[in-house]
Order: sequence, then C-alpha cells, then structure tokens
Amino acid sequence: MVQGLNGQNRLTAAQAAEANSLLDSAGTLNPDRTVDVLRARVALLSNDRARATRILVGVLAAEPDNLDAWYGLATSATDGPTISRALGHIAQLLHNPRR
Repeated sequence: MVQGLNGQNRLTAAQAAEANSLLDSAGTLNPDRTVDVLRARVALLSNDRARATRILVGVLAAEPDNLDAWYGLATSATDGPTISRALGHIAQLLHNPRR
C-alpha cells in the first residue's frame, strides 16, 4: 500500500497542494521523469486515480522501461486490461532488464 506524508494512505488537500508546489520547483531544477512519477503518486494519494493514470501513461510514452511508472500504473489503474499490461511489463523488466 502506498503511504502518504501523514502516515495514512491519503493526503489532505493542503498536503497535496504543498507536494505539487514542491514538485513544480523540482521539475524546473530536474527535468527528468522522476518528478512526473512523484506527481502521479501525489494524485493517487489524493484519490485522483484518473489523473495519476494519465500522468503515468505520459511518462511511459517517453520512457517505456520506467519500472517505477509501470508500478504506479499498476496501482492507479482501475481497469483490468491496464493493470494486467502494467504487471506484464513489470515482470518483463524484472526478468530481462535492458542495459
């Protein structure tokens, strides 16, 4: 289970706003996709599964071997085919890591 900043599995609206503000700053300083994966986690912890899924699909379009993004997609998606696809990619990446 994903834990929030308050030790719970959800963020308050204020915590989500603060996290997103910090991620905006981090995204400016560090333009890789890690910030987007973290932004998706904030969305998931804010109970916005659709936003989390959209963010992660975008990350995976740019970085199809991003294990963190596939894991995030597996936990945020609400439909069986997307969850199965994410789990399949996770298994493939774990068994056949690309170097």
